[in-house]
Amino acid sequence: MRTITLLTLLFAGSILLIAGQDSSFKFNSERFPTSIEEIPALSNGNLGFAVHSDDVFLTGVYSGLGERSHRARLPNYGNLHIDLCDPRAAVQPQCTYQLDIEFGRFRTVYQEPNAQFRIVHDVYPHRYFDHTMVNNFRLERLNGQGALSANVRRIAPVPSTDITLGEARPIVIRNRPFLGQCGTTNEVEDLTLQNTLSEVCIFYEEYPTVLELGAGETVPDVESLGITVEGNAELDRALRASAFQIFSNYPSSVTSQAFAYEMFGISSSGLGRDARQGHNFWDFELWTFPMILLVDPFLARDMLRYRIQTTRAGAARNAELNGFDGWQYPWASAFTGIEVASAAESDLRYHVTADVAFAGRLYMTAMDDLAWFQTHGCTLAYETAKFWMNRTVYNQATDRYDISSVTGPDDSHQNVTNNVYTNVMAAHNLFFGEFAGCYCRFDLNLQDGDWQELASTARSIRLPYDPTTNTHPQFEEYTAGTPISQADAILLGYPLQLPMTESTKRNNMEAYAKVTAANAPAPTWSMHTIGWLDVDNLERAATDFSKNYQQFMRAPFYIWNERIEPTVGTPNYVPGAGAFLQAVVNGYAGVRLHTEEMTLRPRLPPGTTRLHIPQIGYMRANFALDIRPNGFTLTFQPAVMNPQIRIFVDDEEHPVCSGCSFEGTHNATLVLARSSPVFNNCRLQPTVLNRNFRNGGTASSVAGSLVTFFGVVAAYVISKLI
Repeated sequence: MRTITLLTLLFAGSILLIAGQDSSFKFNSERFPTSIEEIPALSNGNLGFAVHSDDVFLTGVYSGLGERSHRARLPNYGNLHIDLCDPRAAVQPQCTYQLDIEFGRFRTVYQEPNAQFRIVHDVYPHRYFDHTMVNNFRLERLNGQGALSANVRRIAPVPSTDITLGEARPIVIRNRPFLGQCGTTNEVEDLTLQNTLSEVCIFYEEYPTVLELGAGETVPDVESLGITVEGNAELDRALRASAFQIFSNYPSSVTSQAFAYEMFGISSSGLGRDARQGHNFWDFELWTFPMILLVDPFLARDMLRYRIQTTRAGAARNAELNGFDGWQYPWASAFTGIEVASAAESDLRYHVTADVAFAGRLYMTAMDDLAWFQTHGCTLAYETAKFWMNRTVYNQATDRYDISSVTGPDDSHQNVTNNVYTNVMAAHNLFFGEFAGCYCRFDLNLQDGDWQELASTARSIRLPYDPTTNTHPQFEEYTAGTPISQADAILLGYPLQLPMTESTKRNNMEAYAKVTAANAPAPTWSMHTIGWLDVDNLERAATDFSKNYQQFMRAPFYIWNERIEPTVGTPNYVPGAGAFLQAVVNGYAGVRLHTEEMTLRPRLPPGTTRLHIPQIGYMRANFALDIRPNGFTLTFQPAVMNPQIRIFVDDEEHPVCSGCSFEGTHNATLVLARSSPVFNNCRLQPTVLNRNFRNGGTASSVAGSLVTFFGVVAAYVISKLI
């Protein structure tokens, strides 16, 4: 049974100013937003809500059969406000509003015109008692004399159509009287995979409607991922707001250990909204997960449970229904993992299966967690690889494997053959599956040869390449210059990190930057930023970087949205925040995960004099990265270091240590140096593709094909001359 407790705290007294609070964590406004894309959402990883909305949401609580499945809304009995600061009013004189991302709360302040008193109202989801939403009202005496009073109002809750709640009954919780209502969701998501309805209870107080302060009464009150930059205040606030929008949707380490409920993925709009029906999509694995992994790898591991354990039956069922082996992850996932998107929306977007496996692959490259790999990761890697073995079809004419009838991230071109993003992701997945088959052969009941077939197929997956332009076409039938919704080929450089020449990478950037839609979703411009940085075009990188956060974050509370104005797309767009932070950490800071190493090529973002990333994790070693105009500093946190790590700064090796710092000017590398080989010398092989299949995938790829092509042409010309 899932519960929500709505707690109201009332205080009366005098204000006590606390020195030293960082104003860069506070976003202020003299009006409450009127449009949905500007209203902040608050969450603690278990419950979430948009400020002053009718709804409260719980992670993992859905209602509706099949395509009707959506995040179930509960009525917000905690939608309280100061009487004189009604958020629905067109004019709110004497009222100010503040989003405090340091404490995760929204504050409303009413200042009486004659400075007699002030009312402060804080609303927030409790970070540690994560089933609790708190309203905290405080009446503060300023110059007023005698008795003072002010009114509190509740916006009447709208009954839920998703959950049938029983009558309110009195209940005492920790010696406080509450009213409680319990009920169940109205529909299961899938008749086969979900046997019971979800049970929910909500407890709320009958709040006092008047705040009163007696004559002479005063009671003092004490209040108690920061990636930051210096030199650019706007960017600094954008970074802090982005980190808040991501990590407020996840439980704290204390909470996740104290409560045993299942963890679910985070939807595109976070836990506080039901945009896109609260479903989980591929953008979690691509844009949000990588940042969580670098900052808190153990939380990242926990978040993988949603795909591997909670919804594994749904993934297997999807594959079975579509006539495939293994696991097929749905385009839209909710409670069971069965496909809950409409056929039109989900059609042919198979890359999501490889995207999920890619997240598991990233976790292994960051942590080398062989215990997790054996118990969970091997099954994920191998079952998803089996799916791709069904989707690859050998083409005798090209001696390659094709993947046809797919739609990549560029959804303006649907039902294409050999979409470059899909093909490379599938190859990543197959090599990951080959590693799993080798390492976990006994757990997976495999015979010798079963897993080798995965790698041989991956090597021969076709990778479209145009030698005349030295670019990768988006897909087999793509015509250069055709407009696209987003550039799949640019993603080959990052995050897919497919090896290619710098000239090919640069040409891809030049070709697709010209034809990418101006209203492409927010992550597009973060990936363009990283792409330009990789080819050392700092001017183009700076342009796309600034465009990203300046156009997609909505004032006054710096809320990410999926699209630029006047289009909203998905409000409170968490993947936009994640991709933006990748542009900083993986782009300007140059942090990259590779098989058995992490590399860094630090640079400063435009208009800044310092970039500070307080924590980056690799192989259980945590370090801070501080970048300044004349170089950078790595400071390893005092902890038990992994003795299998080797540290290189500017190509010079340094001894492994705890609590020490190293300075550099160009680059750094952390290398995993195993003391002994992995079982049976199994290893995750580098991803290569476009090799000839008939000779075992050993021929060169693009270059070899060109040599063969020109050889055939030469032979033909000679034959005509003889």
